[in-house]
Amino acid sequence: MVSTVQPESFVRVWPGRALICVVGVCYLAVIMLNLGSDGGQESALFYGPIGFLVTFPILILIGKLVAACLGKLATLSTSSRRAIVVVPAVLLSGLLAYDTHLNRNPLRKFERHIVSPAPPSLRLVSAYTYSGFNYRDWAFHFFVEPADLSKLLASRPYRHESDPAGFGLEQIRDNGSRRPGYPIPPPEFKAIHRYRFHGENGRLGHTLTLYGDATQTEFFAYGYAK
Repeated sequence: MVSTVQPESFVRVWPGRALICVVGVCYLAVIMLNLGSDGGQESALFYGPIGFLVTFPILILIGKLVAACLGKLATLSTSSRRAIVVVPAVLLSGLLAYDTHLNRNPLRKFERHIVSPAPPSLRLVSAYTYSGFNYRDWAFHFFVEPADLSKLLASRPYRHESDPAGFGLEQIRDNGSRRPGYPIPPPEFKAIHRYRFHGENGRLGHTLTLYGDATQTEFFAYGYAK
């Protein structure tokens, strides 16, 4: 015996499913934008759909449980139930969207990767961050007053080196030429001072190198973690 779906039941069910689909598409877009806001296009494409498939059904289930609980306390209309079901996903989408906006702030990137809070005299020229499948790297070009330099260097046990002839930056310039927005030292910049830090974090550790000019007011910083 062939079962048939009554048009009335289709009309009742479809608006709720359509709302969930629309919220789901928006939620997936926000997740991918959030993952990519720190420069991680690869991680956004890979981890975005996975995060969506894991978290979105849970958020909808939470919404249905909340709607069921509220339905026992008060009479809810059909449209109210449908709205309550997607509320957790909408709220989390809003939080992720706000975090995406903050992640694109160059100053926040500096404070995340170099030092927090940022020195008062900091003048950030450019910032670059990228998150791949299993690594992260970042680069900054900034100016800082000598009085604030000691505070910046106190955040990690840097090893200081100096070379009056200047440290070679050819590899950095070559790598940066293939990355849009990467802070590349100009030919006239002479890296007299170098501050290096390596910490055990992850498979290969966490490396951060600061190149400073003779006055130690202009710096190019490069970091890597894997």
